[in-house]
Amino acid sequence: MKRRNWQLYERYWLLDDDQHHRLRPLNCPFEYPYFTSHKMVSTINGLICISGSGETSGNSELSLPIILWNPSVRRHVVLPDFPPLDEGQEEADYTSVEFGYEATTDDYKVVVMRSGRYVRGHLVAHVYSLNSNTWRRVDVGPAMRTGGGNRRLYCTGAFVRGKIHWLVTRDYEIKVGRHIFSCLYSFDVKDEVFAKIALPPEDPTRDKCTYFPHVTLVEDSLCVIDSPTLPSTIWMLKKEGSATSYSWTKLYSLDPIAEIFSAKLVVYLKNGEFLLDTHMDWDDCCTFKVYEPGSRRCTLLQKRSDQKHFVPHALVNHHESLVFLDRRIRAVRAEEDPTSSRGRVQIRQSCWSCEVLITKDTTKIGK
Repeated sequence: MKRRNWQLYERYWLLDDDQHHRLRPLNCPFEYPYFTSHKMVSTINGLICISGSGETSGNSELSLPIILWNPSVRRHVVLPDFPPLDEGQEEADYTSVEFGYEATTDDYKVVVMRSGRYVRGHLVAHVYSLNSNTWRRVDVGPAMRTGGGNRRLYCTGAFVRGKIHWLVTRDYEIKVGRHIFSCLYSFDVKDEVFAKIALPPEDPTRDKCTYFPHVTLVEDSLCVIDSPTLPSTIWMLKKEGSATSYSWTKLYSLDPIAEIFSAKLVVYLKNGEFLLDTHMDWDDCCTFKVYEPGSRRCTLLQKRSDQKHFVPHALVNHHESLVFLDRRIRAVRAEEDPTSSRGRVQIRQSCWSCEVLITKDTTKIGK
């Protein structure tokens, strides 16, 4: 008798955001006992927020492990378990984690949004403060309570102007096989208030089933890419006359690229170029390309022929810092020594590998 278990293998890379675009491996030293994988939520001032992946419950034994890690100084902090859900809501339908920074108090905050499984539309928000090393429950406010029905929040890792952002889908669209995104939700890290932001207008010629926007930052402004593959349109949220008035402005319209089966816009580089993850139509190998929107030219960054079963899973812009060296907190040195973090863009890739367990003699065979 044989039983197959799927295990997720991951690799991490650092990309130097300069004219050389050197891609180097990065060692992530953490292991999770309850999860096969972990996710890089975002990075701020050299701190990388990492959380477990998958559905979690409110029980402390199975709480989602969250770590703040500074690879430059090789120190990390494991956050305490967040509080349980309300009575009668022992299990969470989903958990979404975001990371932010409050400059006036020099405080890093982690926001966890959870949806109760047994009460339709029930959302609970908790905020962790690094300064106090505690969790507090915060009111989701009218922005989260209006609209009716279940809403699923997808973390974006986009932190700008003191706010973090989630993409939101409506449950009745998910049930018929379509993910229709209704809006963005923002959270002001200083005032701890939620607000609703309308998405840019959809292309009427595009099939609604393929509308899966990606939220990113371009030149320290919030941007929405209306499709994960080319062709796509990039919208930027720009300030209007008043200090609190913003509107969406079309920034780029990107056309398909010849000989490329698919191309995902993943990261905006500091020189104005975009990093693409591409799949050539004659090859199973995925490659990184740098796209210059003005000339519409692509430059091959690195071919990953030995990694054709790996796909990009998370990409974050990373800057070195000395955070955790000057704080009176218990920052732990990583068990392993990660490689130098001189790169600006951090790339995580993952691949599924099959592991066969033979119960007859308990021999384990790994592929």
